[in-house]
Amino acid sequence: MDFLYLSNIIFSDPFAYMVLLFKAGGLGESGLKTYIFRFAGNDGLQQNQGVRMNLDTVIRKVPDFPKPGVLFYDVTSIFTNPKAYRYAIREMLKLYKGSALDGVIAIESRGFLLGSCFAVERAVPLVLARKKGKLPGKTIEESYALEYGQATLQVHREDLVPGRWLIVDDLIATGGTLEAVAKMVERQGGEVAGMFGIIGLPFLKYGEKIGKYHPKTLIDYSGE
Repeated sequence: MDFLYLSNIIFSDPFAYMVLLFKAGGLGESGLKTYIFRFAGNDGLQQNQGVRMNLDTVIRKVPDFPKPGVLFYDVTSIFTNPKAYRYAIREMLKLYKGSALDGVIAIESRGFLLGSCFAVERAVPLVLARKKGKLPGKTIEESYALEYGQATLQVHREDLVPGRWLIVDDLIATGGTLEAVAKMVERQGGEVAGMFGIIGLPFLKYGEKIGKYHPKTLIDYSGE
C-alpha cells in the first residue's frame, strides 16, 4: 500500500488522526511511516474502505421474545462487537455523506449509541427523544400506539429548533416511534431530513407510516 494513500485515509478520519497524534508524537519521518502502516493493519482500516460486513452473523436472534412466536432481533450484540459497531457507524456516515443536516435526534435508548457517534463525526447537535418524565426542562411530547395502550416521547423544547433533522433509532418495526418524533420536529417548524435504523422489518409495513421520510437501514428481515 502507498504511504500517501494510507496517510490520506487516516487524516480524513478524526478518530484515527487523534490516535495517531497521541501515539506518534516525536517520531521522525521513518518512524511515522512505520506507525501509519502498523496502525492501518491493526485497526482494520482496509476493511472499512469497502469490504462489507455481514451484520446478520453478528445480530443476536432471541426466539419467543417478548412473546411466544416472535423472533426478536437484538441489536445490542453489535455494540459488544467493536468491529461491527464501528462498521455500522461508518456505513451510516456513508449513507448521509451528501445530506445537509442541522442535527440528529436519537430515540431512547439504543438510538443514543448510534446518534451520538454520528453527531460527533458530523459536528452537529444531538437531541435526545426520551420516555415521558425523563427530561428535566420544558418539553414537547407526542404519543404513539403500542399493541396494548400507548407510549409517549418527549424532547426538550429549546433544543428542537427549526432545521433539517435526522431521526435515529436502532430498529424500525412499525415506525410508530419515528413518526412520533417526526411530528414533533414538524410542529416546531423543522424538517425531517431522513430516518435511520440498523435493522428494518418492512413486513410490519412501516413504510405506510414513514415512507415519505425515506427511512434507511443496513439490514432488513422479511419475517419474525
